Amino acid sequence: MSSAGHGYAMMRMDTRGVDAWDYVRIMRITGLCYQCGYISLEECLDQCLPIAQRLQKEYGSFEEIFESYIYGYQFWKNDSDDDRIYFYRRAAGEAVENIQSEYNTELVKD
Repeated sequence: MSSAGHGYAMMRMDTRGVDAWDYVRIMRITGLCYQCGYISLEECLDQCLPIAQRLQKEYGSFEEIFESYIYGYQFWKNDSDDDRIYFYRRAAGEAVENIQSEYNTELVKD
């Protein structure tokens, strides 16, 4: 993504810009650590809970998280393909439409 594209992400997402990329990647890596047996499921969930809570607090919907994630992906890949971002946005909209009602579920440790 060009620096202009990064600026666009910042304009669209305010100070959240491309942050979801980092948050989601941390959760993915933590999940992989669990799958590989490096950490327990409880450790995995303990690490991911505060990140999920932060995502929920900073973004108003799954779609906003996904949009920020895609901007972060584009920035990481140095990719400025606007057609790709449109495709991903449309796919995300369809994917989260059925689960958006779950977005405000309180995220707490049992």
